[in-house]
Formats: sequence, structure tokens, C-alpha cells
Amino acid sequence: MPVNDSSPVKIDVDSSQPAPQNYAIIKAMKSLLPLKSILLGLISATTLLLGIAGASDRLEMVGRHYWASYYTYQGRTYHEAGQLGQALAHLNNALELADSAVAYLERGQILYISGQPELALADFERALELEPGLAQAHFWRGRLQAEANQPLIAVADFSRAIELKPDLAQAYLWRGRLQAEANHPEAALLDFDQALRFDPDLVEAYFRRGQLHAEQKRPEAALADLDQALLRNPHLAEAYLQRGRLRVEAGQEQLALADFSQALDLLPNLVEGYLERGVLYSETGYLAKAMADFERAIELDSGLAQIYLYRANAHYKYGHLEEAIADYETALNLDDDPSLRTDSRIGHAYIRQGRYRLREGDVAGAMASFERAIFLNPTMADAYAQRGRLFFDLNQLNEAIADFHKAIELEPDQAMRLKPKLAQAHVKHGQAALSSGHRARALEKFNLAISLSPLLAEAYLGRGQLYYQDGDFPQAIKDFDKAIKLNPALVESYIFRGQIHYDSGHLPAALADFNRAIDLNPRLAEAYRRRGQVSYDAGDLTQALIDFNQAIELEPAQAEAYLDRGRLYYQAGQLELAMADLEQYLKLDPTAPDRTTILAIIENLKGQK
Repeated sequence: MPVNDSSPVKIDVDSSQPAPQNYAIIKAMKSLLPLKSILLGLISATTLLLGIAGASDRLEMVGRHYWASYYTYQGRTYHEAGQLGQALAHLNNALELADSAVAYLERGQILYISGQPELALADFERALELEPGLAQAHFWRGRLQAEANQPLIAVADFSRAIELKPDLAQAYLWRGRLQAEANHPEAALLDFDQALRFDPDLVEAYFRRGQLHAEQKRPEAALADLDQALLRNPHLAEAYLQRGRLRVEAGQEQLALADFSQALDLLPNLVEGYLERGVLYSETGYLAKAMADFERAIELDSGLAQIYLYRANAHYKYGHLEEAIADYETALNLDDDPSLRTDSRIGHAYIRQGRYRLREGDVAGAMASFERAIFLNPTMADAYAQRGRLFFDLNQLNEAIADFHKAIELEPDQAMRLKPKLAQAHVKHGQAALSSGHRARALEKFNLAISLSPLLAEAYLGRGQLYYQDGDFPQAIKDFDKAIKLNPALVESYIFRGQIHYDSGHLPAALADFNRAIDLNPRLAEAYRRRGQVSYDAGDLTQALIDFNQAIELEPAQAEAYLDRGRLYYQAGQLELAMADLEQYLKLDPTAPDRTTILAIIENLKGQK
């Protein structure tokens, strides 16, 4: 902020500042006090003797500049001794006597240190008005502009300071800091190098350059710089913290723990220190210590989402799912940053919760977990895959198919795992279409399933059923053969293929298929009934009766078995048993297509009694 009034501004002195404790300085200043009286006396005497017009004014000006320089020197001395109140008083005196760029520069630094940046900036501006080539004034004004978030103005001041004083290490340091913040790493490194060239003991330059090397993935150079910083200042907590991070990346866990602990010894309220050490404790198996560090971090800053995120990750790692989710939710409530929402660990926690709920039989809870994962991260393929599987199990096939497609779209690698399930969903769709008479739709779905998963036996079974119903026995046989080749334990394939053999008059082949079906599932009533039909047609009524009886025993509500056994009884001349079975057939299937015929047979049997 420019100063319009060129007259010096007096800054109030804080009277609470302690008196100087450096007695050598005080003694030296007192020894100079008589010089003022002597000098003023000489000025007066000279004025009287010479009697020259204007001489008095000129001599007084010389005296004012002398004393201004004196007070400036003393202000700087007090400043260096840490006596800011005394320093400010002397600099005020200096500026009352004369406009001095050096005095404004010195006072501006004290005001900056005292937390009065606006007044400090005014002093640096005035110093540069009086002496535009004063490098230190450019440097200090640049610092204030940097801290006021005016990086371009600040860089201009630092560059001007360097131009005026090429060995000004602090100007390189600060310009390097701004270059790093502006994502100009190479320019920043050059500035840090120059800072250390002119001041090899500049601790912050080592620290900043080490940080930059770490960010640029140059760990060895970063460690070397941090070591140098700590060699010169063993009390720099931030350097221990940064070095600890590098040691974690290098797999030096114990050394990293030592660095984090040292940082916390120096700065007991360093939240980042507890976070870093807590994460490392968690990774190395010390869960109790990790939790203690996270708790301490929360005590220091309960509003920092990252703490809860790290603690949630630790809970998740050790299987504490509900605690992890509670912490994740707290983190999300504190910070709605999209990068936090898309953290894969949060989504996976909900997926694990959903799987656990499924094992416990909580289907609604599982669905809620999968949907929460999708809400938080709509690009998480595994969440769609899990929800799709649940939809599939609930026979909500359209929703399942949509989720499977979304998962594959987001993560093509999911295709290997999901295509078989997606194909199964299409098979179910095909079976439903077939049952409702939508044959073209059924064929489309079975073909789609086969294209997605050519090794899915159920897809060939479904298409074979369709061909069987259409009377295309050769194509049906091909599909049933393929299904059996892919899955020799798929019982239904033997049943349908056996029925085609039976309908085609190939009784031995039919018998072989029904026998195999019974071997695979001895409690399948349909297989016994169909094998009974083969035996009946082959004239083996005894075996046929055994199979019909077994079918009825296994499935008493199977109407067709009573019809088949009734026919057998009729042929065997056991009319009463035949009539009872036929009546039971109609009772179980009142809308049977052959009802009229069967009723006529029953009436005929009654007449033969």
C-alpha cells in the first residue's frame, strides 16, 4: 500500500516491552549521550561566530541526520537483541529527525514481526520511495505480498531484490517457495540451489528442497536434504515428519516410527504426526497404538475428516466393519470432497457389509449397502456387480442385466467374471419367455446367452427345449448333446433328450438317458415316470409299475403319473385300480385337455363293474 504523505509516521511503542537486558549495549549508549550536548554546543557556537545566513539551518540538518543515524543504529541493535519495544522507540526517534530509507526498512521488519503487516508494508513502500535500489526493502515487501496471497507481485519483488543483490539467499529461498507452490518444480529447485550457494547453512532451503525432491519422486536426494536440515537444526519437527514419510516408502518402518515420535516430542500438538504414526502402527500390526494416535489427533482437531478416514481404514483392515463404516460416514459428513467420496476403501467397506448382511439373511440391508456404495462412487464397478448378483437371486432380471452391463462398461476386466452371470440372467429371461409363449423372444435370449458365455450348458438346454417344442428334434438333440458335454451332471438335458428318443421310437437310447438322470438324481419323480413309459411301451409292465409307483411316492401331486399308472392297470385288467387312478388324475388336473375322454373311460369302467 503506497504512502501518500511523505512525512514520517510515528508508531506507538508498546510500553509493556521489557527493558533492555544487554548492559553492554546500555552502557555504550549512555557513553554516547554527552556527544549530543557537545555537538549542539558546537553547532550554536559556529552559528554565532560565522553569522552566515542559513548556516544554522545547514548545521542543524547535519545534526539531525547524525542523530537519525544514531537512533537507527541503536534501533537495529535493540532489534538484534530481541528488545522490540526499545528498538521501535529508537526508530521512531530516528524518523522524527529525518526521512531514512534504512530506518523505515528496519522499523517495517519490527512491525512485521509484531504482527502488524499493513503498517510494515507502508514502511517498506516508503523505504523504496526514498531509495528504490534498496534490495532488502524489495525482499521484505515481497514476503508480505507472498503471505497476502499475491504471488506474482511477490515474485517480482524477490526478482528485483536478487537483481540488486545477487547474493541475497533469502530472496532465492522465498522465490523458490512460490515457484514450488505454482507447480514450477525445476525453477524452484534452481532457486533453492542458489539460496544454499550463498548461504550453505540456510536450514529452510534444505528443508524446502527436500520436500520438493520428495514430491518429484527423488527419495535419495530428499533424504540427503532433510538430513542436512536436521544436522543444522535438530529441533525442526516438520523435517522429522517428512523424513519419516520417506522412510515409510523405503520400507524402513522402525526408522520412520522414530522420526514420527521425534516430531511429536518436539511438537506434541502436531496432528499430522499422530496421523502418520497411527497409519504406520496400523500397517505394522499395532492396532491399539494406532487407535491411541487417532484418538489424540481427534482431540486436537475433531473436525478434520482425514483423521476419521485413516481410523476407518485401520478398522477396515482389522475386520471391524461397522466401526469402519461409522468413521467413513463421519469423514463424509465433515468433508464432501468428491475425492473422499470416491475412495475405493469406502465403497469396498459397504460391499463387505452387504455381503455380511446377505450371509445373515438380511437381503434388504444388503441391498441398502450396495446402493450406498454406488451412491458414494457411481463409477465403482464392483458395487454394480454385487447389486446385480443380488437382483439376479431375487429374480429381478432386468435390473440384474442392467447392473452387469454397467459393471462391465466401467471395468471391462469385470467381463470375465460377470459374463457367465449375465448369460444366466438371459437364460432365465429366455425360460420365462418360453413359458409365456414368446418363442421368438426366448430364442433371442438363449442365443444372446450363448454368445456371452459359450460354455454355459443351461443356455443350450433352454434352446434345446425350444427346438423340442417346435418339433425340430435334430437341432434339439444337438443342443442337448452340447449341454451334456459341457455339464454331464445337468439332469434336465438327459430328461429332454430321452423324451426325444422316446418320441422317435428309440427306446434303448431313451432308457439310457432316463437311467442316467435317475443315477444323477434318485429323487427325481419325472425321471421315474418317463422310464416307466419306456418299460410300458416295451411290454415290461412290472418294471413300469415299479417306476410309476416310485414317481407317485416321490411326488404325490404329479397328475401325469396317475394317468400313466391308470393306463397300465387298465391294460392289466385291474379296472378298479385303473378307475381310481384316472379319477385322481382329473382331481389333480381339473383342466386337463383330455378330460372329456378320461371321463368317458371312467363311465365305461363303471359300467363294466
